[in-house]
Amino acid sequence: MIDIIKKHLTENGYDGLVNTEIPCGCHLGDLCFCAECFLECSPAYKYHDPRPGKEHQWGMFTQKEPPTAEQFERLEKEA
Repeated sequence: MIDIIKKHLTENGYDGLVNTEIPCGCHLGDLCFCAECFLECSPAYKYHDPRPGKEHQWGMFTQKEPPTAEQFERLEKEA
């Protein structure tokens, strides 16, 4: 099942999966279906945090355009 999902994500230019309700995300190299059902996950793009001092942190977002610093702040608060 994971191979089919990886193939679909790769062929369509995605970087991984995200569940915005938890929030939870994983990239193609480390797809893991948490205790939650993976059917609640959506294809996502991986972005590095643009805030100073957080350049090595990343997040998964369903939007194709790069997220704002405010979106990363919300993500951090929800985690």
